[in-house]
Amino acid sequence: MAAEKPDNQGGCQLSREQLASRLERLEGLFTKMSDMYEKRISALEKEVSSVKKEKEAIAGILQSSIHQPTQRKTIKPSQLPPGLSTEKAMLLWDKLITAGLIDKNYQPQISNTQAAIVAHIMARDLGIRNKWKLFGELWNLKHLSGYLYRALNQQQSGEFMNETEKLLADS
Repeated sequence: MAAEKPDNQGGCQLSREQLASRLERLEGLFTKMSDMYEKRISALEKEVSSVKKEKEAIAGILQSSIHQPTQRKTIKPSQLPPGLSTEKAMLLWDKLITAGLIDKNYQPQISNTQAAIVAHIMARDLGIRNKWKLFGELWNLKHLSGYLYRALNQQQSGEFMNETEKLLADS
């Protein structure tokens, strides 16, 4: 490599060959850095895509746990379990159906936590002891007691409980 020559202003003057060589090295570094960043960007895009898929999967799981559609059954009042087909129970069912909380086949049209609240209030008002098994089988929902526990820790569930108690009062 040729030595740099001092110029008249106290700096160094480079030959064309030296400038070309330095430019070539800089272009090489730029290409390497560009390739490195493109690979990193590609890896990050893949990671973002993976995280988005994971997020969608989690959202689906959460949504299904919030409102799991029950298997639709056609149920006549005479097919309701004992304790849920009494005269008093039928008055409660009618109020719930009219309010749109339960459909005509006695299936909940509300979230699982809200369904657990309805089951709890109905069972209390009707003197039913085995409420979780009874309502769980009727609505094809497992772990209703867990949903009630979860509901009791949510402010909006407290409001729903109060509204449901008012709705079912005096039956």
